[in-house]
Amino acid sequence: MLLLIPVVLIVVITAADIATGPNIVLSPLLVVAPTLTAWFAGPWMTAGIGVLAMAGEAVSGWRTGTLSCNAAGISKGRSSEQVAIFTDCVTAAGLDGIDNTKVRTWIQTELPAMLGKDGMQVEHIELGKAMLSMDTAGNTAAISIEQQ
Repeated sequence: MLLLIPVVLIVVITAADIATGPNIVLSPLLVVAPTLTAWFAGPWMTAGIGVLAMAGEAVSGWRTGTLSCNAAGISKGRSSEQVAIFTDCVTAAGLDGIDNTKVRTWIQTELPAMLGKDGMQVEHIELGKAMLSMDTAGNTAAISIEQQ
């Protein structure tokens, strides 16, 4: 019965994100579903809810033209792993005309400077057909790719 809570959250957040359009991004809230699941279920069930949350984010991104990747608990001095994940996220978007070297350099420069600061930090870069936004709060980070 408790398993219905994260499933309903995924459905509601995904539907709300699609309904609000690309100017209000709610899909990062999907991280709540596997977090809640971890409190009462084992690792396999938590992973399954995580996959459902990622599917919800993919559907939402496909409908709104936005793709985002999120990470929590980035250890100080360990941002290089996150740089690689965020760069792969942008590459996976498959947008033509995006200079992946420029993306990697931008993330390598901005992410370590943004992590661990109080409040929310936001940086943007325009890359031809896409706008990239990276935001952090403490040791949590997200990158969003929006087609223009």
